[in-house]
Amino acid sequence: AATRRGIAEFVSMSLVSVSAALNTLENSRLIIHDAKRKDGGGRPTHFYSFKAEAALFIGISINPDSFRVVAISANGSLSEDKSYPLSLSKDSAAHVSEIVSQVAAVLEDIKQSAEAPIPGVGITLPGVTDSQKGVWVEGFQVNGISHINIRDLFTQAMGIPVCIEDPARAAAFYEAKK
Repeated sequence: AATRRGIAEFVSMSLVSVSAALNTLENSRLIIHDAKRKDGGGRPTHFYSFKAEAALFIGISINPDSFRVVAISANGSLSEDKSYPLSLSKDSAAHVSEIVSQVAAVLEDIKQSAEAPIPGVGITLPGVTDSQKGVWVEGFQVNGISHINIRDLFTQAMGIPVCIEDPARAAAFYEAKK
């Protein structure tokens, strides 16, 4: 759970802006007050957290022979962490469509059983990616990959926004935030 002040410091926003955002989220029933605590004088401190049903965040890590799907609810609880085999044919020209269709099929199953909306998906891919353009520049371990706009292909197949990231950058971000 976080306080208004803690949120304001973390996102570098004013307390007034954070309070307005929290009021909107609370009125939308996406967050809750966890507790109040009074530290000496002044107003009591409110603690806020997201309701689990507010959203389900999906992360997918694709490797040459498998992919891992992690789903985390808005309150931070782990909903799914499962690996799936990735079957690629010998035809390297078909690898992109095979990867997209296999990953999209698993995500569709998750969407059908999810008890919360999925606002988007983050995907890491082996090789070199251009995160800003959503391009899989080179798939060193996967043949047939060269300057593919993979973000658009995944977004079309999944029907929700997709963010593409380089595995090393994603790992560095994770380490910095934990």
